[in-house]
Amino acid sequence: MIIRIVTAIAALALVAMLPAPQASAQDNVLGGAILGGTAGAIIGGAATGKAGGAMAGGIGVAYSLPNGWDVSAALQHMGSSLTLAAVSAPLPLTWRAAVAAPMLRTDAFTLRPMAEARQVSGAEVTGVLGAEGTWRTGTNGTTLSARAGYALRGSADARAPLTIGAGITLGRLQVDYAYEGFDLVGGATNRVGVRFAALPRGP
Repeated sequence: MIIRIVTAIAALALVAMLPAPQASAQDNVLGGAILGGTAGAIIGGAATGKAGGAMAGGIGVAYSLPNGWDVSAALQHMGSSLTLAAVSAPLPLTWRAAVAAPMLRTDAFTLRPMAEARQVSGAEVTGVLGAEGTWRTGTNGTTLSARAGYALRGSADARAPLTIGAGITLGRLQVDYAYEGFDLVGGATNRVGVRFAALPRGP
């Protein structure tokens, strides 16, 4: 069982794609916009009648440069070891850093490439290269999107390096699909996500 207590989230590439907030005095000095956030979690489990748990947290920050580049970084799974009965194991401390290039834009089409590097404690550094393109079909708020990513992982990883996805936004409703090859689970995994925004999405 995992109970997450989230106060704010700076989620790397996702944060990098958020619209910049209104300019402040600090922004004028630094020449850009800064977003930051923290996250906390209480992790609990039980096995053979024994219960245990741990507390973890994370921090993240993203900076939007005036020229359209965005950079972000986060440190995840900071906290105590997970103890279950007589067994104790450290949480997988993870650092992540990402950069997103300025968005290429026409009247109806946008394209944005991005890259991320990450490392779990005790493992090798891995990375992801990706891009997302969107196309607005008109003035009714309908947007089509396509995404692709290529993961730079170790040879022992059973997941295929290439992933693809697509989505459609209809006003406040967004539906997304992603495909990833996976040798150990029937050859592939398919993910579908549905999101409803409380406020209409901006252009």
